[in-house]
Amino acid sequence: MSTSVSSFIVRALASAFLALTALTAAPRTEINLNTGWRFHYGDTPGAEAPSFDTTAWSSVNTPHTWNALDGQDGVQKSTATADGAANIMKGGDYARGTGWYRRTLAFEPAWAGRQVYLQFDGANRRADVFLNGRLIGIHLGGNARFRFDLTAALRPGAPNLLAVRVNNEDNGILPHSADFTFFGGLYRDVALLITDPVQVETMDHASPGVYLTPTRVSPERAEVSARVKLANHTASPAGAAVRITVLDAAGQTVVDANAAAPLAAGAHDEITLPLALARPHLWNGRADPYLYTTRIEVTLDGTVRDTVE
Repeated sequence: MSTSVSSFIVRALASAFLALTALTAAPRTEINLNTGWRFHYGDTPGAEAPSFDTTAWSSVNTPHTWNALDGQDGVQKSTATADGAANIMKGGDYARGTGWYRRTLAFEPAWAGRQVYLQFDGANRRADVFLNGRLIGIHLGGNARFRFDLTAALRPGAPNLLAVRVNNEDNGILPHSADFTFFGGLYRDVALLITDPVQVETMDHASPGVYLTPTRVSPERAEVSARVKLANHTASPAGAAVRITVLDAAGQTVVDANAAAPLAAGAHDEITLPLALARPHLWNGRADPYLYTTRIEVTLDGTVRDTVE
C-alpha cells in the first residue's frame, strides 16, 4: 500500500472518529440530509416500498423543486370557474402534481438510546412520509418546518429506506390560488435531529420549544417571562433541572436562572421562569441591531442532556 493511500485512510478514519465523538458528546445534534436523493415526478403507486426499483429516477439534492423552469415563465393560463367565467392565473401552466423522493439512512451506533427526528424545513404542499414502507406521518401546508419521530421505526444494523410523496395541488389547503408559484417539492433543507430522551420539547410544532415574552422593558430594566416546554421519553421519572443563561453580544453572562423540573415517566410538561436584565442594551433596528442570546440547558444527574439557544 502506498504512503499516500495509507495517509488518506488514516485521515478518513480520524475524521470518522471525530464525527462520531462529536455526535456522542453533543446534547443535540443536527445531521444534514440534503444529498443522495432519488427523484421521480409523477404519482407512482408502491414507490414507498424498500424493494421498489428507482434506477431510472433522477439523482437530486435538496432543496429541490420540479417547477424550477416552468414555475417562472409568467405565462397566463385561462381556466373556467364554476359559473363559466374565465379565471386568468399568471404562471398557472406550471406542473401541479406528485413527486417522489427516496434515500437511505444508516443507523449510527451513537443513536442507541437517543431520540431521532426527521426534520423538513419546507415541503410544498402536502408531504406523506414513509420509513421502510410504513407511513410515519402526513403534513399539510407548504410554508412551515415540521418533524416526525423516527425513533421506534428505525432498524438498527440495517439500511433504512426513507420515501417522501410530495404534492403541490390545491388539496383544500389555503391559499387555493395566488399570484405566485406553488413550487412543488422538498424546497428547503432536510435533516435529522438527534436528542436525549429528556429534552426541551422537540415536537412543539417543530419550534425551539422555548417562548421568551418581554413583559416590561425600559432603559433601566427589562423583564422577560421564559416558558420552556419539556419532555421525558423514558419509562422512569426524571429529576431534571433547567438552567437559563442570557448572554450579551460579547458572550458574557448577564442573567443566570435555575429551576427544578421533575418529569414523570413519559411526561410532557413546561416551566416558566422570570428573567430580569438591569440596564439592557435595547435593540434599535438598523441603527443598532443589538441582540442577546438565551441558552436553555436541561440537566439530569449533573449532566447536560439538552441545549437550545
